[in-house]
Amino acid sequence: MRSSLRLAVFCTALALALTSICSAQGPLTPPGTPAPIMKSLDEIYTAAEASGPIGIPINQETVPGGAVATFLITEPGSYYLTENLTGEENKDGISVTADDVTIDLHGFTLTGVPNSKIAINAASSSNFRVSNGTVRTWPEGGVVGYIHTRIDGLLVYDCGGAGISTSGSAIMRNCRVVSSASTAYYAGDLAYLENCTAASGDGAGFAFGGGCVIRNCTAINNGGVGFAQGSGGGSILENCVSNLNNPDGFSLCAGNIVRNCVAYKNTTGIYLRCGKNMVTENLIRNNDTGITASTNGSEVVYGNTLVGNTTAFSGTTGNYFGPAQLPTTATSPTANFVIP
Repeated sequence: MRSSLRLAVFCTALALALTSICSAQGPLTPPGTPAPIMKSLDEIYTAAEASGPIGIPINQETVPGGAVATFLITEPGSYYLTENLTGEENKDGISVTADDVTIDLHGFTLTGVPNSKIAINAASSSNFRVSNGTVRTWPEGGVVGYIHTRIDGLLVYDCGGAGISTSGSAIMRNCRVVSSASTAYYAGDLAYLENCTAASGDGAGFAFGGGCVIRNCTAINNGGVGFAQGSGGGSILENCVSNLNNPDGFSLCAGNIVRNCVAYKNTTGIYLRCGKNMVTENLIRNNDTGITASTNGSEVVYGNTLVGNTTAFSGTTGNYFGPAQLPTTATSPTANFVIP
């Protein structure tokens, strides 16, 4: 009896406590529409644009030139153009002698004149970066970098010398070099190139060494090889296009991979010079010779499609070429589809 009474008292007390807690809460309906507590992206971008470019403007007060260049950058830092630049005789446009320099061209154009030299010359500067502008008609070249150079979003055209030249470990993205009197891009070793175009130049489209990665790049209508590896090896070329170049679409040394590329209307679509390359899943069309390989080079060539070439293969001795078969009757998993 006493236990039942105690239990009833406890349950009544607990119910009263819970009722008190619940009734102590305020109204749950908000007094109005919640207001934003953070800035929108549009507000952030507007504030950034209003604050102006970040860095040092390029002018005669901040980076005065001299006998070698219109503007001379001798200190590390971030710099930007504020207007178009016209070259002077016997001078570079912008000369960079310091390491760790970034230049934003801000959409402006550097225009060379007869007897001027190089638009942007950073030939001895590492960790140099330039982006976002146009370079044209410089007699000795467009942009020259040293090591660890990064180049983004440049249009370079009608220049003598190389359009863009670096010494190694460069990154080049979203650039276009047109009508260069020499090699459009010289990348050296250990370079990364993506979404770049070389068109209508007198020399090679892309010249590179070993250990490079080249993706989504195009060489078209150049007087030299579309993609030319001078020496070295161990590079990867993929999703690239090489059309109407002379003599070769791709000319490679040793130990490279070429895949998912197109070679169209070159003298030779792909020329394998040094051995131990792998060439697969490419479209090789309407060249005089589709693929040429060095004898006894241990080249591996399979899974390609060759259409309308005068000669499909040359130099198969001592190399592994998948059998030439028609797509409709192919039986080998490593077949190269050869269509007249």
